[in-house]
Amino acid sequence: MPRFHLRFLSSENHFSKGMLSGALTFMTNEQKLVDCRDQQVLISESLTNFRVISDVQFIVVVEKDAIFQKLIDEGYFAAFPKSLLVTGKGYPDICTRKVLRWLVEKLNVPVYGLFDSDPHGIEIMLTFKYGSITERREGRGCNVKQIQWLGLKPSDVPSLPITREQFIHLTNRDFMKIVKIRRRANGLGEDEVVAELDLLRSQRNKLELEAVSSIEPQYIIRGYLMSRLSPSPTPSCGTILFQDGARCQARNNTVRQVA
Repeated sequence: MPRFHLRFLSSENHFSKGMLSGALTFMTNEQKLVDCRDQQVLISESLTNFRVISDVQFIVVVEKDAIFQKLIDEGYFAAFPKSLLVTGKGYPDICTRKVLRWLVEKLNVPVYGLFDSDPHGIEIMLTFKYGSITERREGRGCNVKQIQWLGLKPSDVPSLPITREQFIHLTNRDFMKIVKIRRRANGLGEDEVVAELDLLRSQRNKLELEAVSSIEPQYIIRGYLMSRLSPSPTPSCGTILFQDGARCQARNNTVRQVA
């Protein structure tokens, strides 16, 4: 799947390292269509100024670009054609978080997060949800508190057919990070995160999504995601969202204004 960079945008626009792909089409101010179904689009703040034609029923945020690519290559959109994949390629920048929040609010759909079962993955999940611990002023208001932790959770690990060689021992730095993240999660009232961090510490091992994807082809999709995400039926029409938030329905090549 090709990657698409919005080269026709002004150089003043703020781009991120994040990417998105899925059941979404942007119509630029120059009336150009950017179809995210057949290409990966570099996230830019300018996307929030465009019209959006959406069939998205839920969003899945993936921690790493490698898993983002793996899911696409192994047929993620055949299983979940009405979804949107987003990756921040590790710790998300402010632009990625800002655009993700805008999409979640405009599309009014659930958003799920898929991260490694390790201290960094859990910290990244909390960063999407609450921002970083040392948040800069421009990052305020970019939090996505609607994000639901889909996995990979330490409590999921025992049920996975993973060989011992796939696990990575926690380092002293990992244990220190667990203490730091646990303190923050506890202060935020994230009881599940606290419990999962305690379990991770007792397991003394971490597990990356790459290890899960290596179990067999399409395992993350069919062996993990399908038990947690129910594919929804194809809707009869798409939703068009304009810059002012107005909604229209596209049906039989017509556009009808709705409340």
